[in-house]
Amino acid sequence: MPHSILVVDDEPGILYALALAFSSEGYLVRTAANGREALRLHAESPADLIISDVMMPILSGHELIRELRGQRNDTPVILMSAAAFNSDRRRGELVIAKPFNLDTLFELIEQTLQDPEQA
Repeated sequence: MPHSILVVDDEPGILYALALAFSSEGYLVRTAANGREALRLHAESPADLIISDVMMPILSGHELIRELRGQRNDTPVILMSAAAFNSDRRRGELVIAKPFNLDTLFELIEQTLQDPEQA
């Protein structure tokens, strides 16, 4: 069964492009325009991985993680940020810089899905 990814970003073009790219690689993809919508969708049908922008109205990527962890939900989350300089772990969160190389993101997704603790 294919892995499911929930993509969260307030920019419709990014949501569309990532959903198309992930779907073409065989992932089941859902999208949300903000963290609150992502929490609702994830509660209805949990994703294997969440990829979220950091800076969004209503509920940011960091707030989304805080809410998930407060619910004792350990779904892995990859944050996308224009403020990050390279892929790294910050406060236990995996962050990839925007703009990013799609191949690098796919590698990160596979690593995270295989072993969320070591990604």
